[in-house]
Amino acid sequence: MSLPFILAPRRALLIVLAIWLGGRSPVGAATLEYEGGSVEIVRDKSGINHVAAQSHGGVWFGQGYAAAQDRFWRMEINRCDARGQFAEFGLWRDMDSLSREGAIWHDVYIRREVRPEAEQEFRLGRLRPDVTRALEAYADGVNAWLEGARAAGELPSEYAELEIEARPWSAADSLAIDDLVAERFGNGGWEACMLLQYRDDLVRSFAERGLPSADAMALFNDLFSWRDTAAPTIQPRTDPSGGGRFDVADWPNNGIALPNPESSVDLDLLRQYIKERMAVRKVSGREGLIEDWGAIASAVGPSRTASGRPMLMSAMRGGSSGKTFIQEVHISGPGASEDSASLNARGIAIAGLPGLLTGANDRTAWALTSGRGKTTDFYFETTGPVVHRRYAFRGVWMRMDERVDPIKIYGAADGEEQIESRFFKTIHGTVLRFSERDARQALVMMRPWESSYGVSISGFFIALTSMDEEADFGNACRSAYSSHHAFYADVEGNFAFAMTGRYPEYESRHDLRLPILGTGAFDRIGTRNSAWNPSSINPSQGYLMGWNSKPALRWPTWHGSIFWGSRLENVLASAGDLSEASLFDALAESASDDYVARSIQPFLGALSAESLGDRAPDYTEAARMMLEYNATLRRGSIGQTLYEAFIPDLIRAIYADEMPFVFEDAAYLNGPGSEVMQRNLTGLLHRQIGDDPDRLPKGADYLNGRTADEVIVETFVATVERLKRELGSDVVAWGHPTGERGLDLGMGERLFDPLRSDGFVQIWHLGDEVTGMKYTDGQPGGEAIGLRMPEAP
Repeated sequence: MSLPFILAPRRALLIVLAIWLGGRSPVGAATLEYEGGSVEIVRDKSGINHVAAQSHGGVWFGQGYAAAQDRFWRMEINRCDARGQFAEFGLWRDMDSLSREGAIWHDVYIRREVRPEAEQEFRLGRLRPDVTRALEAYADGVNAWLEGARAAGELPSEYAELEIEARPWSAADSLAIDDLVAERFGNGGWEACMLLQYRDDLVRSFAERGLPSADAMALFNDLFSWRDTAAPTIQPRTDPSGGGRFDVADWPNNGIALPNPESSVDLDLLRQYIKERMAVRKVSGREGLIEDWGAIASAVGPSRTASGRPMLMSAMRGGSSGKTFIQEVHISGPGASEDSASLNARGIAIAGLPGLLTGANDRTAWALTSGRGKTTDFYFETTGPVVHRRYAFRGVWMRMDERVDPIKIYGAADGEEQIESRFFKTIHGTVLRFSERDARQALVMMRPWESSYGVSISGFFIALTSMDEEADFGNACRSAYSSHHAFYADVEGNFAFAMTGRYPEYESRHDLRLPILGTGAFDRIGTRNSAWNPSSINPSQGYLMGWNSKPALRWPTWHGSIFWGSRLENVLASAGDLSEASLFDALAESASDDYVARSIQPFLGALSAESLGDRAPDYTEAARMMLEYNATLRRGSIGQTLYEAFIPDLIRAIYADEMPFVFEDAAYLNGPGSEVMQRNLTGLLHRQIGDDPDRLPKGADYLNGRTADEVIVETFVATVERLKRELGSDVVAWGHPTGERGLDLGMGERLFDPLRSDGFVQIWHLGDEVTGMKYTDGQPGGEAIGLRMPEAP
């Protein structure tokens, strides 16, 4: 259902609620004091807390109080996740997918990558004063709720069940979660490890068949190129208004930094790290931690709306229902200084952090998605004897920094209550793993914010929440180190996009897709000026949209021309009378878009009665259904069944002889990172059978002298024959059993559905006043924690 609401200028809280709730009475209220002024918190019938404070610090105090009231146990889990404390507090006992040994392993993995407590405390003094103040006030609010809940016996039941204490909250706890959010929502570059593994497998596979490594590299460059000019962009191709000066044409598609095929890099070391990282992601996804989430956003200009005023849409997912770490909240009160506009903002917050990552205030609306820009580098260091922990850098042996960090274990026997773990750093960053063979190497990770104490994602959220105009939006985005696509609209009629993040500058060129040798020859020398990041304001096309699209034409991307959001973009590009409701309908329709089938369909003209000849009529009928398929995922769709069988068959028919290991090894099709291989294989197929002269050239003849039409017809006949054996000879009975996405090379990819029960959709209309539509009943995940009520709208 939907709930209309309005962001009126700040007034007494109950007056605002009367407007928002259409006269309904609020449910539950608390009046607190902070910094000599009152803080009122009222929960409405949808389970949403509204905070009204008489001081600026009181705003964040109230948000912290409301977050603890709704999400304290999730905050505890996130704090332990961010600090590597699952084992210490025995949280595996509350997790279906984690054992005692798994919790210990998780904590070791996390501890080597996070800042210790003392460093977080030091960092508090280096942040912007307004951010430090917000974090401390937020912690005060959390602790005020905690003190009251403890006295009233109303702590989350998990504390008693697990026999652990509810600890006070600190600003450093929020900073630990801050780092976790930056790492998992705003970090990109880890795919370099996966791509190096793929490159090595290709080279070895070709060598085993007596084929030159140059041919393997040609295939690698075709499969994993980030130069695809057909890939959709957020910044309009026709009238970009700024940024995007990164030119991928300046960077070679070969392995300068890592020699091949006789590379001395320890790939077993790399594979071990990939396995560990994917295991952590698996646990995070199953337990609703800060990992399994995604977002879609668009800003629509006045020329595309019925009202002639801009709109902004945000659709996001956060964890599974009942385990979500996001929270809807309304905060209002004075600004940070006498010159600042008052705060009156509503939207989605991350429990544990002040500010809103998506929402609206009296004048502006904003939304964030993950940018996936390459913010992180991976280095292979050459190490000395392991006991000395030395590594070679610019011809000199250097000693690693070492930190001892005891990991406590809940319920351990006497003398086994902790593990003394040692963690190491080089000049390049955190040591992830040491080689277990004679190569004597270490895999190291460098992130841009790792040694930058003055930045935080909380500061970015706070700046967005407090902004008044487009210039504030630009300043906020330029201050962010983590990678995001940020969208904006305001009551003046402006709409904009900006990519955030600090991206590396290097001393010498190398293949940016791959890890780097830590000799010093290929080091980053700093980060690019963020003013160079892609951006756009009020483009003539009338809209800006991001759904796994790359930010700009000359910007690198792992996503090719297979575009998840093409159906939604078609609506935005053609409509001139969009309303909140029609924009939501377009989003809902996109959630059922069979985008892969639709991208391939235009090239299937060869499936004609003439090409099929005198084959049985059911072949002709199957071809007709494929050509007339409306590319909509739904139960009973024969076209969907046909495409889900045909496209994997076509990919195998074209590429299995060049890379047989991909189709023989289950790890490639159903293992860590398999979505990368599946997406890129499909993108390469799109380039192979298409005829767009602007597409990248292909480095090999994958069709082996045949035409694309010949391969399409041969594969189609084979697919129909297989379906007849599996499903029977009656084509009409081949309806899809579920309607969910099933294109599957073994992985079983599923489209991100923004309308899932744990999703949250906001559509803001920037008229004289900021109004909007919300498409969930109360808070995300609220029902599972007792917040939704039967009478809620």
